[in-house]
Amino acid sequence: MCKHVNNCQVYMYAPCCKIWVECSECHDEMQPDHQFQFDRFMKFTCKVCRKRFDRDFGMFSEKD
Repeated sequence: MCKHVNNCQVYMYAPCCKIWVECSECHDEMQPDHQFQFDRFMKFTCKVCRKRFDRDFGMFSEKD
């Protein structure tokens, strides 16, 4: 259960270390030697139905 995002409904794929996490902050706590690295195309898995989907993050700016 993610303590950073209320009602987190997905797992995110961390391409930097090839693990699934609930949020980038959870990743950073588990992996103290590096920070989460966002890709242009991020992979997600729904916690309810377990379907995997991709999202294009290229349309968002760095501050989003």
